[in-house]
Amino acid sequence: MNFVKEVKIVKLRRNLVEQIYDILRERITNLKIKPGTRIKIQKLAEEFDVSPTPTKDALKKLTEKGLITAKSGRGYYVVSLCPEKINEIYDLRKMFESYSLKTAIQNISAKKLYELKRGMESLREEMNEEEKGIRFYQLDQILHLEIIRNCNNEVLEELYSQIYDLVKISQHLYTTTEESLEEHIKIVKALLKKDLPEAREALEAHIDHSRDKAIRASQSTTSPGEWQLP
Repeated sequence: MNFVKEVKIVKLRRNLVEQIYDILRERITNLKIKPGTRIKIQKLAEEFDVSPTPTKDALKKLTEKGLITAKSGRGYYVVSLCPEKINEIYDLRKMFESYSLKTAIQNISAKKLYELKRGMESLREEMNEEEKGIRFYQLDQILHLEIIRNCNNEVLEELYSQIYDLVKISQHLYTTTEESLEEHIKIVKALLKKDLPEAREALEAHIDHSRDKAIRASQSTTSPGEWQLP
């Protein structure tokens, strides 16, 4: 095999692994595959119409990211978030976001904050609960990631990204409430005023409440058993 052909094959395989990784990551973080679910490599390979090798490579990458657990002799399982793990994740989340506020509050554009505020306030009138939940989740991600992205600290951003997929899983364990919406509006208003103490207090209270809801939800979650493809 000549060098050029070999490089093309390596690139093709890498792209295939990335595609499978992205699909599974999206399914896991959105609970399309439930926590604790066993994943069979052969079923995935059949679904994606590929050999088991790129499927295994994608699962190994997900294992490195903490989204999949490899159990010796038993296969691959989607990570389960017990109360203790959720507590650890939210401790880190609060530390990262609270620290980021000091710089981010000066850098987040007022235009972006007003857009978020209008979007959140419009949800008060949304009657479709499913649509409301989807839109709230989108606005929630935008707000928290804006805080991180505007902290001017690339190392912190990288560390935060390592836990954020686990945060997203925990968020899908419980139903969003009107209280959560009002908490977000309060954070945005404080950011618009550039009132750091008020913004930090509102942010940390919101993260603590989210932690409590995720922990309660995790305690009532039952094991889904083995994942069956539709």
